[in-house]
Order: sequence, then C-alpha cells, then structure tokens
Amino acid sequence: MSSRVWMSVVVLTAVLAAGCGGNGGTTPGASLADQYQRAVKTTDPVERAKQLVVVAERQRQAGDLGGAQLSMKSAMDAAIEVQDPAGRATALNAVADAHAKAGSVSDAKATLKDVRKAADEIADNAARIKAVAVMAQIYARLPDGKAAATGYLKMVEDLAGAIADPESRVSAVLEMAAAYNEAQAAADAQKWIDSALETARGIPDARKRTDAITSIGAKLAVMKKSAEAQTVFQEAEKSVAAIETPLSQGYALVNLADKQRQAGQLGAASKLLNAAEAQADKSDGSLKEPLVNEINSQRGKL
Repeated sequence: MSSRVWMSVVVLTAVLAAGCGGNGGTTPGASLADQYQRAVKTTDPVERAKQLVVVAERQRQAGDLGGAQLSMKSAMDAAIEVQDPAGRATALNAVADAHAKAGSVSDAKATLKDVRKAADEIADNAARIKAVAVMAQIYARLPDGKAAATGYLKMVEDLAGAIADPESRVSAVLEMAAAYNEAQAAADAQKWIDSALETARGIPDARKRTDAITSIGAKLAVMKKSAEAQTVFQEAEKSVAAIETPLSQGYALVNLADKQRQAGQLGAASKLLNAAEAQADKSDGSLKEPLVNEINSQRGKL
C-alpha cells in the first residue's frame, strides 16, 4: 500500500489521537493537538501549509505518526488551495521538504512534480528560478536525486539574464548557487556566486549594493563556505563607507551584524553594532530612535 493511500486510512485514527491531547511537552503551553488546530485555522494557505509541516515534524518526533500523517495531508490540501503559482510552489516545496526529511521519498518526489507544474506557471523570472532552485535542493537530498537537481537547474539558468532588477537577480542566482552546492556541483555553484557578486558590485545605490553583498556573504555561510563568507562580509563592511547618510550607514551595519551573527561570528557582529551606534549618534534625534532600538534588539541576540 502506498504511503499516500495509507495517509487517507490513518486520518480518522489521527483525529482521535489528536483529541486525546497529543504531546504537550514539545511546545510549552500547547499540546500537539492544539498546535494542529491553530495551524489548520490559519487563513493564508501558504502560511497554513508551512505551519502544518512544522507540526507534523513535531508529531513525528513525538512518535505520533498518525497525527503527523494528518498534518501532512492538511498541509498538502492547503498548498493545492493556493491560486498564485509562486505561492503554490512555495507551499508545495515546504511539503516536499517535510516528506524528504521524514524519509518518505515517494511522497517527496510526487510533491516535487507538483512543484514543477506550479513553477512552469510562474511568469516572473526571479520567482520561477527561486521555486525551481528550492525544488532542486530537495531533489539533491533524495537518494540518487542529484542528477535531477542539476538537470532542473540547467533548464532555468537562461532566465537569470532576463531579470532586469539587479537585487532580484542577485537573490535568484544565489538560490541557484545554493542548489548546485547541495547537488555537489561545485563549479556551477561557484559560477553563480561569481555572477551574484558581479551583479551586486554593479548596483549604483551604495546602500542597496552593500545589502546585496551582505546577502551573498550570508548565503555562503549557509553553504558552509566560512572563509569565502568572511571575505565577502569584509567587502560589505568596506562598502558601507560609500553610503551617504550616517543613518543609512547604521542600518546597513545592523543588517551586516545580523547576518554575521547568524553565521556564528558573534565578535564581528558586536563590533559592527558598536559602529552602527556611532552612526546613530551622528543622526537626528527623531530619526535615530528606531535605529537605536534595532541595535539594542540585535545585541540581545548575541
């Protein structure tokens, strides 16, 4: 019996199990049944699907396999409900990723086929590349899925050149780089990292240029390329000086600090926040308060 058919069989059992309260220890103050009920009532179907796959993973870890199956079915129902193809691809990718992490390879592959269909309907080139790149990353984590991952990426590479907005292009090609990296296609991954850097460096606005370079460093850190990430982060820090106003410099430094914190570079993040505070001190009192609040918020995360 396929897992999809079995999913339907266990729905009634899962409902009964959910009614018994689930495992309240997973999230303090809320049982798994409560978490499911809250998630399934979420109005936005994309967000509903995302929340439901999180609940399903918690249920799976707690040994409530029937509840997990019910949550995954509800997540798939929510994903199919999405009218916008980009949103539908996002939701379906979340469902496919959850199946892959649970070891349900056949369900993951079936859902990824639905992602591909949704991606084909996306008119915006950047959004289409991102949908396919996330899909490819999931394929790359499946047994014997790396060839499929690289094949799908090759099919959308030409779309990158048609993205007029440089910030959108940087964001899209970074997802391709990450997907190629997941598929262990190092040369292709590096090609798109280089493309992202070239595009980012050509952005006329200094603040947008700095933020784009920062995003590349952050993606490299996620790809576990620590040395390369550090080099790019340093380039982003140097580019802050070209930003016209102290206030805008401060926000760029806070953004850079946040990304370096997420990369585990806490000392560097702390220094950047000090630099951001110095820029805030140079700004008008009525304008600097939100920046100071953001700096303090980031310090609380270190």
